[in-house]
Amino acid sequence: MSEKLEMEVENQSKYEVTLNRLLTLADFERNNLGRRKKSFIGLSRMIELVQRLDNPQNCAPVVHVAGTKGKGSVASMVSSILQKEGLKVGLFTSPHLLTFRERIRINGTPLNEETFVEALESIWPEVIGMGIPGSDECPSTFECLTAMAFHAFKKEKVDVQVIEVGLGGRLDSTNVAEGNVSVITSLSLDHVNVLGGTIEAIAQEKSGIIKQNSIVVSAPQVKEAYGVIEETCFRQNAQLISLGKDIYWESEHSDLKSQSFNVKFENKKFHVELPLLGAHQQENAVAAIAAVLSLVPTISSKSIEFGLAEANWEGRFQVISEKPYVVLDGAHNEYSMACLYQAIVNYFPGKKTKLVFGCSTDKDLIAMAKAIAPVTSEVISCSSRHPKSANQQIICEIFNSLGIPSKSSGSVQQALKQVLAEVSSDELIVVTGSLFVVGESIEFWRNISPELYPLLRTGLH
Repeated sequence: MSEKLEMEVENQSKYEVTLNRLLTLADFERNNLGRRKKSFIGLSRMIELVQRLDNPQNCAPVVHVAGTKGKGSVASMVSSILQKEGLKVGLFTSPHLLTFRERIRINGTPLNEETFVEALESIWPEVIGMGIPGSDECPSTFECLTAMAFHAFKKEKVDVQVIEVGLGGRLDSTNVAEGNVSVITSLSLDHVNVLGGTIEAIAQEKSGIIKQNSIVVSAPQVKEAYGVIEETCFRQNAQLISLGKDIYWESEHSDLKSQSFNVKFENKKFHVELPLLGAHQQENAVAAIAAVLSLVPTISSKSIEFGLAEANWEGRFQVISEKPYVVLDGAHNEYSMACLYQAIVNYFPGKKTKLVFGCSTDKDLIAMAKAIAPVTSEVISCSSRHPKSANQQIICEIFNSLGIPSKSSGSVQQALKQVLAEVSSDELIVVTGSLFVVGESIEFWRNISPELYPLLRTGLH
């Protein structure tokens, strides 16, 4: 280790040391570990880890949320509603926008640095007891974070755990939890190298979270996906609640501040005012309503309506500025990019759109570009700090091939400075392609110091 790095490590806070320790584990989210990723996937390490920790995942009932798009939004809305009912809620989501601590929340508030440190320190002896950090025997970074969440929820004595799946479902580390209610949001092709190249294969993986005698809420699905979910429910003797069949909603009003719609489920009716924008967020909210009613049938209408009225999930068609209009959206596959396209058409009809775009190397960039191209007048490509950021020149070449003028800029911050200097009054700026790009845009807009990971940055990990 160099003298400069030794001094850097010595000057780190306890929280920074904890992050670096966490990142000594196999980290498939940030590093391209090639073929090892598929062979590494499985529940055996996670089952052993929670057994060593006395099964903290069993501390409270679980709402388990899987899907290709919208699962974070649904999880956040479920948490917000249950809090309004007076319940103490643990929420686990991924990835984060600004800090790892966002991934583990108690009543909507991320763990503070001290509690985050305590969570890792409490489970670390069992983690390294399973193997050398980074080895196949030792839990991964995500598995460790999952265990930290369960530990924190047990220690805080939460009433309900709301758990978002990381990848897939069947073999995801979160699937050690017995979901009383499972939610499967809209399914489409993503992570095909791990989950499979057909919608049926992906539905099989997502349906793997469905537990015996549980309740399942499904968003509208294509026929092939719905058939898999329906068959899994039958096999598991699980009750299936289908959006559009068992619970209905009708749009009422929408503007750049909020949208309103009416929901009917059995003999119950709700009027919802939702600050999250886009028709897809109505669908997510309805899924959240079905989930909380399944878990707590006696929950009040006020808790549902007030909980949704205060729902907050950043980086999802988020209007962060009005002069000029700047929208941040973490769309990162073809389906979510199509939803973004529709939201732009609905909320900003006729506006020329300058796209600040950066994505990860494992995404179908051509499909994403084609989905958003019809509303795009120019592209400024950029790279986030994430190690998997796609080459900016390749991004430009693909958009140029679609007839859209494109240029590279460097970092997210440089891209935003450039586009803000060039934008005219009749143009819209949309930042998209990756939640990591969106997170760095929020840092720029709010002048927030970034959470850096020194050992990862210096290549020692």
